[in-house]
Amino acid sequence: MPQQHLLQFTSGKVFHDDLGNLSKMREILAWYPRDVWLWIMAAQWQSIASTEHFLGRTAEALDYLGSHLNAFRLVQRIMELAFLHERRYYPYPKWFGTAFSRLQISQSLGPIINSVLPSANPQAREDGINRALVILAKSHNSLGLTRPVPPTLDHYHVGINNAVRPYLVLNAGDYAKACLDAISDASLRNLPLIGALDQLVNVTDLFINFTTGPAKLEALYTLDSNSSISFTV
Repeated sequence: MPQQHLLQFTSGKVFHDDLGNLSKMREILAWYPRDVWLWIMAAQWQSIASTEHFLGRTAEALDYLGSHLNAFRLVQRIMELAFLHERRYYPYPKWFGTAFSRLQISQSLGPIINSVLPSANPQAREDGINRALVILAKSHNSLGLTRPVPPTLDHYHVGINNAVRPYLVLNAGDYAKACLDAISDASLRNLPLIGALDQLVNVTDLFINFTTGPAKLEALYTLDSNSSISFTV
């Protein structure tokens, strides 16, 4: 279920609920269970870890449009992670920026993001993204959900033949691993980090409300090694 639907269900005005059933369900769905919360955050950190080095690589290749696009992707992932840290479902794009501005962490992240997006300087974009990620890393540790992970900025280690690239990145993968290690449910902990529905696909009203896509994607979260899936919207 996309966060927008959870937000609507738990935050919309209630005008009549004599039996209290709606209020009970809103309490249950007010936020993710702890293990699910950790898993979604792990997927978000992993997404950042797999993207952050592209910022410098595209700039090095003189692909300035690509560098901008990767900066925008990282900004969105940073903002989404900020919602997760403050236990708030984020809305669809029309209200995303407005809702972000109401988060407590936006006071420190907002000015950095506003400087990154219009910047024409690749190094300035990299520096801004890293400052924002360090703030999120400290926010992560303050949640007390996982073992503390010190934020470390270092050159990107490719993981092949000890290759190192001169792009400064955060150790985002360490936060993903810490989240996974803190999950008590083994089946969830061992699930591939494909992410929740919002992280996996472009959640549009058409896709959610008028196709069988969400029901078919549900199978991705219960697949075993002998399973297969046929997907047609």
